[in-house]
Amino acid sequence: MAQVTRVNLEPYPYLVRDGLFNPQVVSDMKRNWPGPGYFRQEVPGNYCCGLDTIQKDGFWKNFLKDIFPSLAFNVLREFAPWIEARYPGETEFFVSNYSLMQAEGDYGGHNVHNYHYHDPCWVATALVYLDASPGHEGTTVLRVKDGLDEPLTAAQTLEWRDLTEEHETVEFRQNRLFAFHDNAIAYHCVKPSKGRFGRRIFRAHLAVQPDHCERLYGVDYVAYQKRRMDPSDDPEVVEWMRRDIELLRNPVA
Repeated sequence: MAQVTRVNLEPYPYLVRDGLFNPQVVSDMKRNWPGPGYFRQEVPGNYCCGLDTIQKDGFWKNFLKDIFPSLAFNVLREFAPWIEARYPGETEFFVSNYSLMQAEGDYGGHNVHNYHYHDPCWVATALVYLDASPGHEGTTVLRVKDGLDEPLTAAQTLEWRDLTEEHETVEFRQNRLFAFHDNAIAYHCVKPSKGRFGRRIFRAHLAVQPDHCERLYGVDYVAYQKRRMDPSDDPEVVEWMRRDIELLRNPVA
């Protein structure tokens, strides 16, 4: 299957690419999928295995060395205008986390969230769907409801369910990449599953160094995280969100 890419700018930059890998690569990923003992629960019904625990040799070591770099490069290239606006001149990126995810057939879903509140230096998240699993919804992209103040909404950490509405649900389809530029309004969720079998995903978070926090917020990385862990009406936090959203709306041409 040839690669077909759809890039979306609203409500935040995200892309959907079908036919990501050669079909043999997908088969090899599933054939080398680790057993249940390697996975730990992330949220009820969904489990993760950090690739750092299994990539010492064999397939996953080769995958990370020979295949993943091209994926990471292409994702960064697609989101380059927004990354440059936020991190001008930055050329050094790294993988903050890559993992394998596996959900139960009756996975109850994951409520509205983003990653910006706990790591503002993540620049992109990439999800590769590995199975053709009827009954699994994929990932739902959400936007702030009309009439609400975006910066104030962004500051309401993990209380976003009643403040957002569905923009699109990206269907769970084998060999599909769903990737988005991490930012203050990159709200997404996973609806409850009704599948007979679970779903499997490769996930990676791409990042810049955390010392950018000082420039962006005037506080260090740890202080930012502490301020963002709970919903807030603090004018300083709301102003952080306003500036972040302004950068998002003004990508570098």
